[in-house]
Amino acid sequence: MRLVLIGLKVRFGQHARAHPPKERQLLLERFRQIGRDADIAAGEMEEAAQVRRSEHGTHLEGRSLAAELSDIGRMSAGDAVELPDAPTLLGAMRIYDTVGTEDGGFAPQRTALTRSGERQQELQIALDSVRREGRSLGTCRFAAAEITKATAGEPFHPLLEAELADVFATIGRELFLAGGDDRAAGITWLRRAIAAAPAQPKLHYWPGRPFTVGFPHEAAVARARAVLRDNGVEP
Repeated sequence: MRLVLIGLKVRFGQHARAHPPKERQLLLERFRQIGRDADIAAGEMEEAAQVRRSEHGTHLEGRSLAAELSDIGRMSAGDAVELPDAPTLLGAMRIYDTVGTEDGGFAPQRTALTRSGERQQELQIALDSVRREGRSLGTCRFAAAEITKATAGEPFHPLLEAELADVFATIGRELFLAGGDDRAAGITWLRRAIAAAPAQPKLHYWPGRPFTVGFPHEAAVARARAVLRDNGVEP
């Protein structure tokens, strides 16, 4: 029998009911051979194998009898595994929105929220600098450039936009007050801070680090509105 991997995460297994020790050993050897064919060390398989006894007989389980084909090295869509017998148990789970991996396999597509969280971590030093040194024009210019670069290919998820509203407001205020060529950019950042505020602040949350429940930047958004309004600019 040939079991072909077609973009599904497949498990296969087999029950051994009250087999004599010699037959049970032969059964284990068959599945060890499957592991060797897939370049999985027999020792590793044996460590993961578990034997569970019940009133119905002996159920052998673990990597030797329920191997995850997606974990087998160098396998990809279209590869096949030779099984000595038809499995008595077969299950499959559809994984949607898969993308190729560097090792030739596949993985679920990361969500927009996950991607935003990763970019937040990459920007964390710049974000912390703005929050710590808010009145430093150089710090705000640097952070603005880094955030602009990070969102060039994809905008932040709305949850992250809201989480960074205070940073946007600080950058906008400093650029606006600097005047000259920075004034127009400052208006853009101040309006971005205002637009980032969630419609229902109490329902806001951020699942990344640090974890946030409730919108913590209402005061910063109010200051951003005030800067624009006090200078005759429409928020």
